[in-house]
Amino acid sequence: MNEQQENLERVSVKIRSHVFAFCVGRIRERQPDFTMLELTAYVAERTGVAPDSPGRILRGLRQKERIDYVNTSKKWSRYRVLSVSVEREAA
Repeated sequence: MNEQQENLERVSVKIRSHVFAFCVGRIRERQPDFTMLELTAYVAERTGVAPDSPGRILRGLRQKERIDYVNTSKKWSRYRVLSVSVEREAA
């Protein structure tokens, strides 16, 4: 793995932890609905990453079955967190 790949992986891990924390927080607060703008703002406030990165990471976590969500409005980019797999994320 070269230096650029290592940096990308390090940033991805950082973003992933904040995306995961955001979704866990939504479940705990019993407010599972959110917009992509809210997720992006939450992650950017903590990391300063590119606007599309949190969405990409969210989709990746869904593919790995760590976060389950549905798109409730494509027009308004609204989503609802259905479940979060804490055990799998910790592994």
